[in-house]
Amino acid sequence: PPFSGPSEGVHIHAAANPYSEAAYAATVLKSWHEAGIPWKHMAVALGGSGGLDGMMAVTLQAAGIPHYIARKDVAARHGLCRLLLGALRASTKGYARDDVLDMAKSGFSPLTVREAHHLENYAIENGITRGKWQKPFTRGDKAADMEPLRQRLMAPVIQLHDDLVAASCADQSVEAVMAFLTAVNAYDNLILREEELLRRGMMAEASQNRQVWQILMGLMDQLHTLLGDKRATLKEMARFVEAGLTSAAISAVPP
Repeated sequence: PPFSGPSEGVHIHAAANPYSEAAYAATVLKSWHEAGIPWKHMAVALGGSGGLDGMMAVTLQAAGIPHYIARKDVAARHGLCRLLLGALRASTKGYARDDVLDMAKSGFSPLTVREAHHLENYAIENGITRGKWQKPFTRGDKAADMEPLRQRLMAPVIQLHDDLVAASCADQSVEAVMAFLTAVNAYDNLILREEELLRRGMMAEASQNRQVWQILMGLMDQLHTLLGDKRATLKEMARFVEAGLTSAAISAVPP
């Protein structure tokens, strides 16, 4: 039944769209702050995400309101995890173009972002897929320029494939993945990414970045325990790693 008493503490605002809703919320927060309420005593509850958390973050930043978005991200979406998953999928599924390019554009591959995009354009224009990733480029006018990029990107992946196929026990299966992470300078690149995030004042993102390595190392320990004395086939390793990273979440406490 309708509440018949006074309702000074509850207000309803019909916004035209999510953007104006976020703007209205920012206006209310600023009015509370001007009335003497500290920022840390305010909170905004979102009824489901649906992109509202991103709109809210941008709107609060533009309004000069200090804030923290409490959200969790799936570990598999992080660039380093995308690199590892892309490498395992590529070597398992015959180096499909999408898997190789997702790995190249992960932000943690041996290529720069610019090089990855150049390689993507070349691969699409010249039909590079499957076994063509394992052979020297000869198609098109830019083959000579793209070949060094192919070698730099594919060498660690092909080595990962060969090491997993040759593994005879759990130790060697896990060591194959660790050798791949070492070959692409995964840990050093994580540290560099964290330093850049801290320089930009993105404390929560830096904390999330730090958790990825811990998640990966924990996953390797679990795989070693799970396998016992057995080796993991190429497809099994890809399936185990994907399942582990998809179920893992990264989060951060407020900075």
